[in-house]
Amino acid sequence: MPHFIIQPLVENAIKHGLCKKNGTGKLRIASYRADGEICIEIEDDGIGFNQMPEPTMDGGMGIENVRKRLAYLLDGSLVLNSELGKGTKAVIRFRGYRNEDQGNYRRG
Repeated sequence: MPHFIIQPLVENAIKHGLCKKNGTGKLRIASYRADGEICIEIEDDGIGFNQMPEPTMDGGMGIENVRKRLAYLLDGSLVLNSELGKGTKAVIRFRGYRNEDQGNYRRG
């Protein structure tokens, strides 16, 4: 897994979803294998959104950067699903195989 793939998604969940919510919120990070792919989910119960936010002046290109890096480095994908007032789920998917000697997943 390339460095800084999950970090921008967790940061966005906190900054744009949970911090803008009244009261407490939850952030869930899960990983699993499905259909020969490695899947990583980052989900919050924050404020959600109904259309992708525009990049901001403070370098808010994190999501697009993650998408491009996943596609280039792992032939992977990032899908965002969000519902206004209910939260957002980001799902990373890529094919990989287990390198037993290294203990790492690598592009297959």
